[in-house]
Amino acid sequence: MHMRLSKGFTFVELVVTLLMIGALAVVAYPRLSSTVIEEAAFEQQLLNALRYAHKQAMNSGCAIRVEVRAASNDYGVYLRDDATATSCGSAGFGSNPLPDPAGGVYAGSAPDGVTISSGLAFTFDGLGRPQPAGGSMSFNGRSIVVESETGYVYAP
Repeated sequence: MHMRLSKGFTFVELVVTLLMIGALAVVAYPRLSSTVIEEAAFEQQLLNALRYAHKQAMNSGCAIRVEVRAASNDYGVYLRDDATATSCGSAGFGSNPLPDPAGGVYAGSAPDGVTISSGLAFTFDGLGRPQPAGGSMSFNGRSIVVESETGYVYAP
């Protein structure tokens, strides 16, 4: 009697494997859609901008304005309009975006599929406290909170 050596998979094993891969794809696809990835990236982008603004306000002692706008679906972080590298300035805000150390500025628009549903505007004072108060902003079911007393920024 000769023993037959098996050098492959049976048809049943291949079908079961394909069914398992199909089931995983059905479960994983909605979690990895491009909108979910864009939301997470935008959340990190906003968190980085707000945390950097908070730290810059405390390190420099200068006021820094943060605006997350639902109407125009964008955000911006600003120094006073007449601020320089050595002076905080005393003018208003709006035309002098906070520079990003990696290049560019801390301002941008929400990507396609991401809608800011509630915005927030405040100024970090020289101690890092949000004025007039902190609060929260939200987009696509996600939110970012700025604590009123400390200026601590987090995503719950």
